[in-house]
Amino acid sequence: MQPCPKFSCPSTLKSGPQVLSAGEPASSATVIPIPTINLLDVLGPSDGLSSVSDVAYMAFACIFPLEKTVLKDSRPAVKQEKQHTLEQQLVQIVESVRGPGPKGTPQQTVLEILGVEGVNHPKFMQERMMSEEWKWFNVETLSEDAIIFAFQLLYKHHTVFLRQHWLGVVAMQNPMDAWSINDIIYTLKPDLIIEAGTANGGSALMWASMLHLIGKGGRVVTLDMNRPEQISWVETRENPWDNPLWDQYVTFIQGSSTDPAIHKQVKDMADKAKMVLVLLDSSHEEDHVGLETGLYCPLASPGSYCIVQDTKMGRFNWHNPKNALQAFLASHPEFASDRTRELLFTDHPSGYLKRTG
Repeated sequence: MQPCPKFSCPSTLKSGPQVLSAGEPASSATVIPIPTINLLDVLGPSDGLSSVSDVAYMAFACIFPLEKTVLKDSRPAVKQEKQHTLEQQLVQIVESVRGPGPKGTPQQTVLEILGVEGVNHPKFMQERMMSEEWKWFNVETLSEDAIIFAFQLLYKHHTVFLRQHWLGVVAMQNPMDAWSINDIIYTLKPDLIIEAGTANGGSALMWASMLHLIGKGGRVVTLDMNRPEQISWVETRENPWDNPLWDQYVTFIQGSSTDPAIHKQVKDMADKAKMVLVLLDSSHEEDHVGLETGLYCPLASPGSYCIVQDTKMGRFNWHNPKNALQAFLASHPEFASDRTRELLFTDHPSGYLKRTG
């Protein structure tokens, strides 16, 4: 195995509050007990560690070739022994990563900051989940937040989003978000829906079918670097472009949403529309989302929404759409997060930006 590179933690890494085994701060009067979660048991080393923190992900990425080798043997006894070796390697790597400790204290290792025995210790998960800094969902307690987060991890781990169909086509929207967005479409009755990020076209077909049910016409303009038929990693029963609703309601534009020529083309369409809804679901890197929100959110009509999707990624890494969303809101007081649109389990926490002026 090649030696791992030296890692350093960003200054944002800090110690979370002390928590009880139930996952609720000791000062809280309301405690919803939740079972101790061992992510390595539930999700396996890859998803388990990469879901917990960037530090664990960096450690896992460093020994990824080892994981591929040692876990190939499916015999339970052998696999258990090999996985123990893998976990020891991970602990050694994470123990060497240093970050800032509590105020006035010298730098400590990540494990010292978290106060845990190893990366597979449940508290490694709890410190990530139970800090007020990580209370992302529209709920009242940190335990409720933790329950939804744990379900979100399972939803991702089992790739449920690739087994959801709408009119025979895989539609990768979180079902709770799809329900909320469809209600927004019904309420606003937009004559133009701008979607950045087509993927296989399942969501565009869903929005088109809602426009059809409303019966007032309208158009979905959807943008992507690749054509839907080029998406080979999605197995679907039917193709969206074979549905008559596709030609009737959907305009596909190939290219980057931040391309000036494409933005002008979409803006010209928005200028002619009375009610515009914007959905941003293309690249989720912070820089791209920053550009995209600046270009497309202003196209949303007053009273409508610019929905910045997959802000959940801010919980998994530092270079994320949530940062871009917060920067956008800081300079655009005409928008505010409408958290009433979040039906507990959402991939877009704080991402439903309603234009109020």
